[in-house]
Amino acid sequence: MVRKICYILLIVLVLVASYSPNKKNVIERASADCSLSLNPILPFDNLIDVVTTGGKIYTTSQENGFVFVIDASTNEVVDSVSVGTGPRKMTLYGTDLYVLNTGDNSISVIDTTTDVVTDTIALSFSPTDVVISGTTGYVIHGYASNISVIDLAAKTLTTEITVGTWPSRIAIANGKLYVSNYNDGTVSIIDQDTNLPTAESPLFVGYQPQALAVVGDKVYVAGYGDSTIYIIDSLTDTIDPTPLYVGTNPSQ
Repeated sequence: MVRKICYILLIVLVLVASYSPNKKNVIERASADCSLSLNPILPFDNLIDVVTTGGKIYTTSQENGFVFVIDASTNEVVDSVSVGTGPRKMTLYGTDLYVLNTGDNSISVIDTTTDVVTDTIALSFSPTDVVISGTTGYVIHGYASNISVIDLAAKTLTTEITVGTWPSRIAIANGKLYVSNYNDGTVSIIDQDTNLPTAESPLFVGYQPQALAVVGDKVYVAGYGDSTIYIIDSLTDTIDPTPLYVGTNPSQ
């Protein structure tokens, strides 16, 4: 439990701290059981995402184009991996870490056993979010109107799917992709077998839909612009007529 708390504290500290490249930074807690030593190879700027695997913690640094590697047993930065421009979101497939580079429209693939970039996948637009289903990765492009479909085993782009304007988030339920489209107030529904929209797609929800969450057969859509949660039944792809009214601007 203490180790788990330390990891959480480490992540929080990494996300809020700023570092100088010319000196060692040590963040210590009073308890000797939770001493965190961070000796960055390059300055941490705008840390975005964190993934843990194989006793290591990986975090993207958007401003300088690196993924930093932290040894979870010692809580020390042990390596930095140069990826593309503006890395943000990451996802893990087996031992491969897929890093979305928003600045140069690409995905860097890091082998986490060696912490070396083994492949780079070129995309048509800037990638902003990703979800994995089986051996397929679905990447949305926040300022375009499409999804890139990635064969994770071959590490190649296979096709692109058209959705609504400014897709924000993506989720999977009952063999279908649900994509919230921020700019046109809709949710696109894509059949995973055909990569085509279903007959019910798109569903019109509220103003500026963003975050999605799947619970059982229900897909919850956060309406950022109208402070409302819309509930989609993924079995029938119908919207519950009674939405949930929440706090201002739900987004995550």
